[in-house]
Amino acid sequence: IIIDSHFQGLTPLNSPKEDRETLADVVAVTGLAGRAFDSWANSEGTMWLRDYLPVDIPNIRVMIYGYPSKLQGSTSRARLHDYTTSFLEALQSARNTSEVSQTYEIMLRM
Repeated sequence: IIIDSHFQGLTPLNSPKEDRETLADVVAVTGLAGRAFDSWANSEGTMWLRDYLPVDIPNIRVMIYGYPSKLQGSTSRARLHDYTTSFLEALQSARNTSEVSQTYEIMLRM
């Protein structure tokens, strides 16, 4: 098992119950210089996307998307188009299963 503490790419935060149809995929994307997990959590480590949203809406799948968005000291030559393409490919891959192919997408941007 490999644990990614940098949360690069799509990271699922919950798994909807198998006996329920997945209603929607909620994908949270932080802005430039943000952090995929920490941008949505409070100082005690509670993350509303993981800890509260699936309780209020049980048949959704919640994911965060991380990308290298560091600004200060970065030597990256990547363009926004590059990040967008990577995101859309990751999302398509995650949704390329029969149980989620007909769900809605809900995007959260910080």
